Amino acid sequence: MVRYRSTDPDSIVREAQRLRELGLVEGVHFTVKMPEGGGKGYVSILREGLERAAWFSVHGSGDQQKLAAEFVGYILQRAGEKGREVYEKAKRVVEEVRARGALSLTDIKGLR
Repeated sequence: MVRYRSTDPDSIVREAQRLRELGLVEGVHFTVKMPEGGGKGYVSILREGLERAAWFSVHGSGDQQKLAAEFVGYILQRAGEKGREVYEKAKRVVEEVRARGALSLTDIKGLR
């Protein structure tokens, strides 16, 4: 899971909207918690969200494919900042999904 945190509600809304534009679904691929009482809120990308974004990075159309590829690259970069083990785990998820290029998204759910 990758988590973006902020005390700014507009930032949380903006990031959630960006994920929706990629084709990700709140509650399935990511979760959102709005900041309360000056605390931080967050947008969490679930494994299913990374899987779906990786699939779109290869099989999406037009802007969706480009945005998904950039998103996956960003997630791998951030995972690398957290350490080699985190990076390798994220990379493995991405590679598994991309290797199964001919499978449908329903088939990809079985990769866990």
